Amino acid sequence: MSINLSEASKELIDPLYFYEPLSLSHSQDFFEAPEIVNLQASGAKFQLKFSAEKLLAQSGVFSDVITLSRMSDGLVLLRIPVVLQLSREPTKGRTLARVDTKMEAFDIWRLPIKLDKPSPISFEGMIAAPDGFEGARVYLHIRSEEGHVSGYHRVSLQQSMTPIHYQSSLLPKGNHELLISRNYGRPAVIAPIQVFGSFSKPQIKVVASQVHHESEQVQILVEAMEPIKWK
Repeated sequence: MSINLSEASKELIDPLYFYEPLSLSHSQDFFEAPEIVNLQASGAKFQLKFSAEKLLAQSGVFSDVITLSRMSDGLVLLRIPVVLQLSREPTKGRTLARVDTKMEAFDIWRLPIKLDKPSPISFEGMIAAPDGFEGARVYLHIRSEEGHVSGYHRVSLQQSMTPIHYQSSLLPKGNHELLISRNYGRPAVIAPIQVFGSFSKPQIKVVASQVHHESEQVQILVEAMEPIKWK
């Protein structure tokens, strides 16, 4: 997470000598953060380490507020909201497979599925890497019955909790195979990671779109892939 000074604030300080230690506080336990952040003219950076144990324990919304205060007098300078929404209960009817698996080095998760009619396939989930993520990569593959790769997505982990959002193109009716694999770059941390989420058939697909520049609006035409119930 990066913090930068405004242009007005930069005019009030000496960039060669400015240094302000800030106290960081928050109340929830689904992530960890440093207690002190060093603010300089170039700004400040700090990392959040999310707790896989807490986030994997239940679904729902996790929220907290990070408060940065000046240590010299306690003045609050910045409040940063942190909100995560994790859904681990897939919607009935559209779900093809639910994933909740621990992956060691070069592990592969795979499952055959059958589409009763042409449809895209999407994956929504999260990768938890509490013991390190440097160099780790996760690949999603969708293979046809003939073995051709009809869907592919690579995720390079950048933090201890990495979201995955992917949707394939329109796939034909018939048999397919869903695969999740793990690989590495260099340098790499090879500690176990947890992948959870679900493969599903989208309810709608975008057929066409048009931008109206005068009104600054976008018009989208969608087609229902499954019957939709409006509440």
